[in-house]
Order: sequence, then structure tokens, then C-alpha cells
Amino acid sequence: MPLVDPASSAALWVTSALCFASIVAVPILAVWYLQRWTTGSLIGWREQKRLIPHQQRQMPYFRQWAAERGMIYAPRNDAWAGIAAPWPFIGEDARAEHVFTGTVGCHEVAAFQYSGRLSERGRVGLIRDRRRVLITCVAVRLPAPRLELLIIPGTAFDQATQRAGFAPVGLRYENPRFNERFRVTAENERFAHDVLTPRMMEWMLADPLASQRPLMVRGAFLITWHKEPITLEPLDSLIGMLGGFLDRVPGHVWTQPLMRPRPPQALDHTCRGTCAYTSMRKSARANTSARSTRPERKLSSHGPSKRHR
Repeated sequence: MPLVDPASSAALWVTSALCFASIVAVPILAVWYLQRWTTGSLIGWREQKRLIPHQQRQMPYFRQWAAERGMIYAPRNDAWAGIAAPWPFIGEDARAEHVFTGTVGCHEVAAFQYSGRLSERGRVGLIRDRRRVLITCVAVRLPAPRLELLIIPGTAFDQATQRAGFAPVGLRYENPRFNERFRVTAENERFAHDVLTPRMMEWMLADPLASQRPLMVRGAFLITWHKEPITLEPLDSLIGMLGGFLDRVPGHVWTQPLMRPRPPQALDHTCRGTCAYTSMRKSARANTSARSTRPERKLSSHGPSKRHR
């Protein structure tokens, strides 16, 4: 009967253990790195490192640049951080630095650098990156406050995931090129359709800046942003792009009363089995439970009380 060599048996055991560990560890490390990237700890950091020295060279000229355009410069004014927070710029110790405010053309404009430390909420315990995220934010005041409207330029990957049902599709329009290029979400569909007219969609597709930058109507401001420290070169173009967007919005949009958020829609059963359909079902269940737990108002026989008239 042949004897098993203890040395070869131990080597075989060690080799098997290493193979098993690598098979398990590689996917875990890949998921961890992807989660670390998507949570923002590395978003734009290389670009920030490249632009921070350039920003420091420009800082002595910030006040002069603002004066040439009839604007006012303030090194810091955290009151403006409120229009950027809490979404999509979630962070801790939020600041608004290098703030430019004034009137450009017929629009009231604010441009500033939003910064905040990345929040640890929702992130794995292995991540301890506490670097500040720097975001250039440019806002133009609207003629009247409106509900939230978000227009995000998509990539080819985003379009593929939307077609497969693994990402929110957003609102759909008659322009197929616009549907492929942008993802639109809104608290009220009527407002979104009133703003995104065929003329507006063609302009956004043709304009090189509007087709690359996100746009958000939030409260009293139209906002765009990019994950870089604030520098002087892109500000004129970003302000002009926001002004061009507002100038193309039909005037009747701002004279209408403030619209309420849209009611929950019926599920689209054509996408049954996809992640998007599952998300829609969860949203519908949440809206149904919220309505069922809402207390009913008791009415007297004489009709509504004076308090509710």
C-alpha cells in the first residue's frame, strides 16, 4: 500500500486553501473597491489635486473678476450651502466658499464652491477616507419657485442598464435622441413636459455644455454642478448656459400656481421581472401604506369648521 508523503499532502492542502481564498476574496475586493468608488471617496480626487494649485494661483484675481462683471465676491458664505444640500451634495461640515453673487444680464446668479466631508452613513467600516469633496455649483434664481426637476446626461452604460431594466428609466418624450441622451425625473410630470418643449430638447442636444452638465430645478433656483474646485475659466460658460435654458422656458410656466407632486402611477407591467419593476412596486406599496395610515378628518354635520375654511 503506497504511503502518502506528508510534505506533498501539506503543499496540496495549502494550495487548495489559497485557491479557495482567492476565489472568495477577489469578488469581495472587487465589490468593495466599486462601492468605495461609487460612494464618492475617489470621485474627482485626481482632478481636484490637479486643479487646486491652479485655483490658488487665481485666488488673488477673484475679486477683480467679480467686479468686472458687476458681481460681489466673498471668501465664504455658508448660507449658500443650503441650496446645494442635502441632495445631491450630501456631506458633513458643509461650506460655501469663493462665493460670486450678482446680476448677469437679467438673471440673478450665484457661483460658489461647495465642500463637505464625505458622510460615513451607509458605507462599509473599512473605508476611513475623510477628504473633503469640492464641487463647483452655479445657480440662477427662477422667476417663481417650483418643484424638483432633475435632468442628468447619461452615458452609454447608463443607456444599456436602462434598456435592461436595471436602472430608472425616467420620463419619456417624443424625441428618441433626447430619451437616449438624458434621464429626466420630476415631482410633477406636467411641469417637466412644460419645460422640456421640442425646442428646448433640440437646443440641449445641440449645445455642447448643456448636453454634458446636469441641471436641477430645486425651489427658487436652477442649478448645475461639477466635481471640481471652482476656477474662473468655466464660470462664464456655465452662467450663459443656465441663462439660455431659462430663456427658452415658456413664460406661462412661471405664472401657473405651484404644482403638487404627481400622484403614484400605475405599474408598467411590460417590464415585469426587472429591477425597475421591483422598485416601482416598492414605491407603490409605500404610497399605499402612507395613505392608509393617514388620520381621517372628522366633519361635523354643519360642514367644515372655520379652521379649515
